Parts: sequence; C-alpha cells; structure tokens
Amino acid sequence: MQTGGGSSEGGEPSRRPLAAQDKEALLRKMRDLAQAYLAPSTAVAAEPPADPPAPAPAKLERGQVCTSTNEYVIRGTLGEGGMGVVYRAFDQKLQRDVAFKVLLRPDDQDLLERFLCEQRMTAAIDHPNFVRILSSGYVSLGDRSVPFYTMPLIRGRTLERLVLRRGVRDPEGRRLAREFPARRLVGMVGQLALSLQSAHDKRIIHRDLKPSNVLVGPYGDVYVTDLGLAKFLSAKPFETGYFRAHVVEQLAQGGRDASRDMMLGTPYYMAPEQALSPAAVDERADVFGLGALLYFVLTGHRPRFREPRIDAKRLEARRKEILAELALGEEGEEKPGRLLGAAGMQASESRRALAQEFEELKGLLAGTEYYRFRLAMKECAIIPPRELLAPRGEAGVLPDPAIESVCTKALAKDPRRRYPSARAFWEAVHEVLERGDQVP
Repeated sequence: MQTGGGSSEGGEPSRRPLAAQDKEALLRKMRDLAQAYLAPSTAVAAEPPADPPAPAPAKLERGQVCTSTNEYVIRGTLGEGGMGVVYRAFDQKLQRDVAFKVLLRPDDQDLLERFLCEQRMTAAIDHPNFVRILSSGYVSLGDRSVPFYTMPLIRGRTLERLVLRRGVRDPEGRRLAREFPARRLVGMVGQLALSLQSAHDKRIIHRDLKPSNVLVGPYGDVYVTDLGLAKFLSAKPFETGYFRAHVVEQLAQGGRDASRDMMLGTPYYMAPEQALSPAAVDERADVFGLGALLYFVLTGHRPRFREPRIDAKRLEARRKEILAELALGEEGEEKPGRLLGAAGMQASESRRALAQEFEELKGLLAGTEYYRFRLAMKECAIIPPRELLAPRGEAGVLPDPAIESVCTKALAKDPRRRYPSARAFWEAVHEVLERGDQVP
C-alpha cells in the first residue's frame, strides 16, 4: 500500500481552485452563450416583409380642369315653356329623381344666350327658397347637341294650383283650406320676398313673378323657379370694386341683353314699366310682382285692372293730328309704322315718338288686345282686393285693410310709390302678421 498525497490509478482527480483570470473568461463565455440563445434566430423564421409605402394623397393643382359625367333616364314630361321642356329624369349615378330642363331650339341664338344666362343666374343665387342647379351639360338629339341643366325634383304643386284647388268645395278643397289658410299663404309670399332680396343683392331681377312660377313643397316650403326672363342689372356707383367687377363679369358672360327693348313678362302680373319702358326696369318691378302674388292669394284672381275708357272720337282726332304733324296725308298711314323700323333709324326722337303713338291709336281703334293691355298698364288702375271680393257677400272673406294696404302699395303704378325693396315689402307683411290682424 502506498502512502502519500497522490491518488491511486482509477481514483477521482484532485481539485484545485480556478485562477481569477480563468473565472473571468468563463463568465464571459457564459454571457455570450446566453445572448446567443435569447437573440431571434434568422435561420428559424425570417422577418415579415415591410408594408409597401402608402400612396401619396391626391392633390389637385390650381387651374386643373375636372370633368364628371352623369347618366340620366327620361321618365316623363313635367312642363313646357317658351324656351324648352322640363322632364322628370332619373340620375343613374346618384340614384335619384331630378328635374331635367333642356333647350329644344339651340339654333335660335337669342334663346341660346338666354338659356345659358338662366343657368348662370340660377347658379349664382344661393338661397334655400330658390331652386338650385345640380348639374349642366349637353345632350345629343339626332345630329345636334343641345344644352341642359338639372334641378332637384320638388314633389308638390304650384302656388296657382294650390290656391285654385283650395277654393273648390269638396273634401280635398276643404282639407287644403284648413292646411293652407290665407294667413299662411300670406306668410309664404313674405318668405318669397326675402328670397327675391337675396337675388337683388346680387343685382339679379326675376321679371316674371307669378303663381305658376312658385312651387309649394310637400312640407309647405316655397321655391322661386324659372329665371328665363331674369337679367343682371348694371353696377351701382357705391358698390365695392370687387362686387362691381363681379357684376360686370356676369354682364359680359350674359352677352347682349336681347330683351332690353322688348316687353317681357306675363300680362297683368308684370309691372307697368316692363310693358312701357323695358330698359328702365329695376328691382321695384319684382316688388310689383310680389304685390301681384299677394293679390292672388287674397282673392284667388290675378290683379284686376279697371277697364280703360276709350273715347273713339278723341282718338280719331288725335290720329289726324299726328298725321298732320308728320306732314302725311290720309294716304300715308303706313309711313308712321316704317319710322319705327330700321328705315326710321335716322328719324328724330320726336318723330319716332309720334309714330309710336300713332301705332297705339290705330291698335286701340281696331280693338287690338295688345294695345288695350298697354293702355291698362299706362293707367294701372287696379281694383283693390276688398272691392273685388265684396260682391261675393261671404263672411270672413274680406282681408284686413292693413294687408290690403300692403298689397296696393306694392302694386302702385309709379315705382317710386312702391316699397323700395323686397325686404321692405317683407317687413310690412311681417308687421301685419305679427300684430295678429285678421287675414282670412
């Protein structure tokens, strides 16, 4: 047996403490292994691909032209006027019904200019009681392209149909009379006055206010329609430069006003100056139109003019005086008419005025309706509503004198004696309604 400090063959090796440098190396190796274990392995799962970059937002450049097309299916005819036809159509893109107005005589340059000007003026007026434009463009009819524009389809009836229908003594008429008493109808006319004021603020006058151009919606809302006879007025000297430039631009776009020297409007609803001096018409012509609407809702009739008195002997004597002043004999009766045409452009204003008077005398002596109407406009003797309604002898029919006074003032022959603006007319109507005066 061997003694000493060694081990025998096959025994456990002897243990000795690690040096400090060996401990440090071991710890470093262990840290490296731990980091390698905890780090994601690229060999096991590759990183997901990065999302593609988001597309840049679409931005329109200044001056860029944008186009859009809608497809309309014609469903029926709503009405026909002097310039074109209004259809009920279906907008296939937006899935809605619209009113589709188209000009059917684009070869008539005057009508084309007026139709395009009507579009611009309708688009220029931003008021909830004016029917607005939804879109415009051209539609192919055979070998021609004709202009059109679309408007919201208002499901209701015209003020004319409403007032006349409520006067019928049947269940439907009585229902409408209860739903739309005269007081409510008067309030509607007042509401229309504010609509007209918004147009006047943009120097646009309607010139054709009448019950058939006012729509009443299913909830009693009212709308002004048909700017076919509307016109831009020239700028006023006190207007700002920006707004004056706007008016001048609109006048230029509208081209020449073909109606400047023509009588345009609806007889007995239009102001006298529209028939007698069309070039002098301003916003007060629409005040007359508002008075005519008020007259209609109060009486159920258009403004009634007293029959003009025609003294045939006096007219014949004046006819001969004019022939003498023009140095024409009886055989020259056709010559005064020629002074009003192109052949008389070189004639003096006084001779042309005499020729105009002569033509009117001839028409009156012949009983021509047009000249009788012009004479009625000159006299403008309108029968007051209470006087018109008195023969009916029905209780509760006669309007209060206060609202009749508003009506007759708006219908004054002289524009200077009317309300100065549509807003002033509204204020007068509003005051009567606020006082609670009797409006049957």
